[in-house]
Amino acid sequence: MPGWAERKQWWRNLRGGAQVQVRLRGQDVKAVAEVLAGESTFDAAADGLTAYLQRFPPSARTHHVRRAADGTLNADDVRSAAAHTIVVRIRP
Repeated sequence: MPGWAERKQWWRNLRGGAQVQVRLRGQDVKAVAEVLAGESTFDAAADGLTAYLQRFPPSARTHHVRRAADGTLNADDVRSAAAHTIVVRIRP
């Protein structure tokens, strides 16, 4: 997820999908990157945001996503945040 996405340019090159090479566990891996933003990819963006927030719990506050007492993310908050968050999905 690009922080301050509106100020960044790099992720815009990935709209519509693009071949990329990433380093994964010390190995170069060819992959396809795509931007998840907008109505057609909304569910995937919400899933990506959920995965990100589970991996980086302090980021939930930045995205205004509340947690329940058991630590689960508030689904309505995630969906609201996903509506204005850019998520980049990379698939090997």
